[in-house]
Amino acid sequence: MTLNWLKALTITKIPGLFLLVLLSFSLTHPLLAQDIDLELVKKGKDLFKGNCAACHHPTKDMTGPALFGITEKWESCASDFKGKTGKEWLYEWIKNYQTALDAEVPCATDIEGFSPAAMIPFLSLSDDDIDAILYYSDNSTAGQEAVVAVNEDEAKAEEEEDARIVNWFLGFLVLALLIVAFVLAKVSDKLKAAANEKAGIIEEDSVTFFKSSLFKTLITLTIMVFVFYGLSSQAIALGRQQGYQPMQPIKFSHALHAGENEIDCNFCHTGAVEGKHSNIPSPNMCMNCHKMIKEGPEHGRKEIAKIYSAIGFNPMRSTYFDLDNISEEEYTEAFKKFLSKDEDYTEADLEAVIKMFNKPIEWVRIHNLPDHVYFNHSQHVVAGNVECESCHGDVGNMEVVKQHSSLSMGWCINCHRETEIDLGNEYYKDFDRLHKGATVEDIGGTDCQKCHY
Repeated sequence: MTLNWLKALTITKIPGLFLLVLLSFSLTHPLLAQDIDLELVKKGKDLFKGNCAACHHPTKDMTGPALFGITEKWESCASDFKGKTGKEWLYEWIKNYQTALDAEVPCATDIEGFSPAAMIPFLSLSDDDIDAILYYSDNSTAGQEAVVAVNEDEAKAEEEEDARIVNWFLGFLVLALLIVAFVLAKVSDKLKAAANEKAGIIEEDSVTFFKSSLFKTLITLTIMVFVFYGLSSQAIALGRQQGYQPMQPIKFSHALHAGENEIDCNFCHTGAVEGKHSNIPSPNMCMNCHKMIKEGPEHGRKEIAKIYSAIGFNPMRSTYFDLDNISEEEYTEAFKKFLSKDEDYTEADLEAVIKMFNKPIEWVRIHNLPDHVYFNHSQHVVAGNVECESCHGDVGNMEVVKQHSSLSMGWCINCHRETEIDLGNEYYKDFDRLHKGATVEDIGGTDCQKCHY
């Protein structure tokens, strides 16, 4: 009887329970089957990085609150308020926060821990743009692929360095073999002379190969080849700064700003989009965020205080000093109080901050090209859609920025030969006649006058 009961349970109950669980799982988890619109995620990410990333993060609080789930929050607290939905009020808030504040929308007036006045109006954003940003914020981890550990450019540089080492090694090996051959030939001559002497054979005096003028000429030419190869290699590399990584007057972490906080490069380096040169951001740009953020995760207040000192900002009162009517004792005392809140504060930290008061920040230039080379950032960023990382490397993982690429002529030419142009770009609309897969070289990217004055 027990066996029959187990058999019945096995036949009827177990599959039934399994089907019930499977059905309930599929009904209660519809999102697992829902497709993520990766194109919309990409559009939203680009808009987010260009407009929002300086103050917001999708999943954690920064100067402003995290944006994950913000639509649902506004729908719950502001829906049907004065005849508008919560999402419509959210549009109003993003475009001009003052409109929502004046209307006393609950979500706008009840923001704990954040200042509404820190919100920048974004009148240029359309409702569709805002929808894309919010969609990305709720799906910020969708479509991310594994990061390749070795950058392609770094791999090429390593290959070139390996090839150079192999060439030198082969050259020294040939030279070593010539020396060994010379020694063996001398030993052979000595043994032959000893054997002939023992046998009573008298040989005529003859000049051996290694004493001949031909051998001396070959040795001289070989040495000259190595010398000129070494000189030419050093001459070609003259002025190159690949790997150059100087310490800066302020310990600014690109890994934190561009990497962890995902601030778009062009948000700070606006000149890369608008002109030939990529500008160094002024302290005013830093103050967009650091008027609110006064302490860093690694260096505390010490490095941010240098920005305040250079621009003349009083961090204790969150106002600017009256530079025409201020004494050294006054601003020194203000920065001393500010820095003393760091546990590892020292007098040397205060001296470093005071030294920079009301003076330009002397950043150390890293990337530099010869005067006869023409390079236009805007042409590459806007017309060519070239990502900053293509030339500058994975800056988002650099605590201290270094020169990633060699920036040599060969490096630029190879890029122009291999990079396909985006014919969908408005700039290249006149090149639609070119076949798909046309490279920069096909539109004159390797002509001398393109890059040289």
